[in-house]
Amino acid sequence: MRNPAESNAFVAVRLVSGSPFFVGRLGTSEATFLLNYLDICDFRHVSPLARLHARLQGKPDGWNESRVSQLCQNAGFFNPTPEQLEAFAERCLEDMQVFGRCGPLEIRARRKFAS
Repeated sequence: MRNPAESNAFVAVRLVSGSPFFVGRLGTSEATFLLNYLDICDFRHVSPLARLHARLQGKPDGWNESRVSQLCQNAGFFNPTPEQLEAFAERCLEDMQVFGRCGPLEIRARRKFAS
């Protein structure tokens, strides 16, 4: 995570480089969607019995329809097929430069890429 001065310098260098780049913020729709994706990733690495136990506790093991709907309606995501949703989530997590605190998403994303 960068402090404000480092963040400003990072953006300034990219502005003068002439290369395309994107700066934005993750809204609630995007952040909760990415947390849902990280939950799905966690489920890929557990036993069937552990999945059943998690389901019984109410933890999601697939796409949360409400979160996908919010991503489409509020953030403008189109073509919400499972393949496109996964590709979008992976791209966001791979390309994300964290400039500020984003709570649980930041923690989970760092853990995913640390392994």
